Amino acid sequence: MNKVLYAFYTLFIISAVTAQEIEPRIKYLSMEDGMSQVSVNDMVKDDKGFVWIGTANGLNRYDGNSFKHFIHKATDSTSISGNFITRIEKFVDGRLLIGTRGKGLNLYNPKSNTFRRIKLGENFTNLTISGLTHGENGGMWISTLTKGLFFWKDFETSPKSFLEKVSTTAIHKDKTGLLWVGDSYGNVYGYEQDFKLPLKSFSVKGSIKCFARIDDFLYVGTQDGLFVYNYKSNIVKPLELEISGIHKTLHVADLLKSEEDKLLIATSRGLYFFDILKSKVISKIAYSKKDRTGLSNNTVQSLLKVSSKLLYVGTANELNCLDYQKPIFNNISKNKKGKHILNDNVIFSVYKEKDLWVGTSDGGLNLITKDTVYYYLDNKNIPSSIAGSVVRSIVHDKINDRIWFATVR
Repeated sequence: MNKVLYAFYTLFIISAVTAQEIEPRIKYLSMEDGMSQVSVNDMVKDDKGFVWIGTANGLNRYDGNSFKHFIHKATDSTSISGNFITRIEKFVDGRLLIGTRGKGLNLYNPKSNTFRRIKLGENFTNLTISGLTHGENGGMWISTLTKGLFFWKDFETSPKSFLEKVSTTAIHKDKTGLLWVGDSYGNVYGYEQDFKLPLKSFSVKGSIKCFARIDDFLYVGTQDGLFVYNYKSNIVKPLELEISGIHKTLHVADLLKSEEDKLLIATSRGLYFFDILKSKVISKIAYSKKDRTGLSNNTVQSLLKVSSKLLYVGTANELNCLDYQKPIFNNISKNKKGKHILNDNVIFSVYKEKDLWVGTSDGGLNLITKDTVYYYLDNKNIPSSIAGSVVRSIVHDKINDRIWFATVR
């Protein structure tokens, strides 16, 4: 007789490692897990391995297990200036630059655990920061929605300003040294270090949200879609991700190049994996009521590659952690997406031969067979139902080929 395995709160099933391509295991993090807010606008991993998450209500630091919140306090001048975080970027010596919506720019010092408000101008204390990217000689380029660009170095009293009358919405410095600037009207400009007349310029549809330079191509994400610019031919073309044309590509909020020659594209219709060499979409992860392995929300706003096997996807509703490591344990639980979902997380008994029988504390008997889960609960109106919804033990009588269930009425 097979021994019964008892476990509590979470059920794990050991699985064999196969040579097939592994689908990511997705973990969902929300306010119940400790986040201050669930809309993730930007993310950065610092030198100590902490992941910093900018939300619509506070800055969060995540160590892989728990969250620490950084919130504006009116009585504390060393607290962050605002709670709606728009952009985060690593500065030097482990410090971080944090942009806010309508509350300017902050420099975080991990040694003192304090924030310093950065003045970009005497009358510019309430700017919305739309982009941050490293410049020359340790400086930082800062784009704002109402006052153009600034180039700032630590402890400078008067940062240099450019394009003062332009609503700059995104910036990116590529490996060749070109600084790409996008505005709210779809105009894109490429400037050299001297920041005189733009070396390159073109226009696309929609407010510019993000850039990614790969070889001779510049990928541009906008409110209205995705575009690719050819450096050599100076030709720009729209790039539709849905080949069938059923859904038009919209709201490309972030772009991230992976080490496998793939471009990850964050859109309002989910996350696309784009093969750069073949110039086509190879896979997509999105939210679906029917698909139990998808994202928690279709509006993807930020991407962060934590390691070669771990990708963080920030959505408008929860942080999604995509784990591509070969699993030793597969988690089967309640209220989590996956091929199999239990109706209770307190497990009293388990039996497996062909199918998997799971006895729970309050969810009765759960039967997992292939890709389907059946739930058997006590029902006083049905005499043939299981006698109780608390299943303490499961055993198999192999002589008579019967499975016995011990319940608590």
